[in-house]
Amino acid sequence: MEEQSLNLVKQSFKEFYFKHSDYVETPLRIEEREFGYMQFDNGMVRHLSFKDKGELNVHLVKYIPSDVYCSCAYYINPTAPIQEKIFKGADLIFDIDADELSLTCMKEHEVWICNNCGNVMTLKQNCTKCESVKIEKVSLACDNCIDAAKKEVKKLVSLLHEDLGIQEKEIKIYFSGNHGFHLHVYSKELEQLEAPSRADIADYVAGNNLIPEAVGIRRNSKSVREVISRFPTIDDIGWRGRIARVLMKDNKERPRIVKRILKNGYSQFKEELNRIARESGAHIDPKVTMDIHRVFRLQGTINSKSGLAKVPCNNIDDFDPFTSACVLAEDQVNVHVRYSPKFRLRENSFGPFKEQTIRLPTYAAVYLICKGLATAV
Repeated sequence: MEEQSLNLVKQSFKEFYFKHSDYVETPLRIEEREFGYMQFDNGMVRHLSFKDKGELNVHLVKYIPSDVYCSCAYYINPTAPIQEKIFKGADLIFDIDADELSLTCMKEHEVWICNNCGNVMTLKQNCTKCESVKIEKVSLACDNCIDAAKKEVKKLVSLLHEDLGIQEKEIKIYFSGNHGFHLHVYSKELEQLEAPSRADIADYVAGNNLIPEAVGIRRNSKSVREVISRFPTIDDIGWRGRIARVLMKDNKERPRIVKRILKNGYSQFKEELNRIARESGAHIDPKVTMDIHRVFRLQGTINSKSGLAKVPCNNIDDFDPFTSACVLAEDQVNVHVRYSPKFRLRENSFGPFKEQTIRLPTYAAVYLICKGLATAV
């Protein structure tokens, strides 16, 4: 990032942390957490610990990090090297990213930036200016992206609550500050789960590894009457009931559905199960859920990929991240935009822009600079 742009972004982040320290949430049992942060120009700092919110806020204003992280784990010695921290437990966390949902709208608001010369292209290809192969995708989320991610959040909450018995009051939902949502589960019962058990939960909510035998269909099944005795009803709990409710409207349809499945064969039904899993399971990043030593973006801090903040979603249906998470100042600044599709922040729409020097509110200017699409002038 060029010096003038870096100064604008750092100054806007500093102002936010100085004036709005109340946005930054104090994580539970703060003294048992490891903290870390990314510096704008000098890599990652980890193995920090804070006694209280005041100490944390002073650090944020003093060092102006680009991104702030906090461990999902609780440690006896949070500042020690990882082998000496002594694990006490960890929150269960989930990451949902609209970028991973293969949405058709992405073509309208994703661009490719050359890491060598900064050239912005609308197609993935070697750089058209310097021929570098170091190309990075950048996307500006739209309302459709956010709506799709919200659907995944609601599926995940349903699976955690209805299937796994996790109380809704134990689940906190946050906008990630860029393209998706984070779910934190605060449960004493689940804190002690090791990584393999968390991987099992990730597989379960995603519907991975569903097999026909789980609903009574075997490779050598021939008899409709025999299979019906094992086939789920729409009233069953868990994935059996979920599959049944996709396949039929009521239990009277069971003979017809089983007859169709047996006629089409085991392999075709397995493909149908995979489709049901993709549509009914939650699209999460399993690596995040199973990593008990991960430092995760701290609630209330700014995401340097967008200049938006990680903020709580108390009502997922009504939540609008382009207003609630847009926390930087409104002062007008000048930027040169190499290229940008149309985007919305707060009540305003901006763009599209191409090779234009324009005057924008700081929050919109920082958004484009953080995306690598503009520079301060």
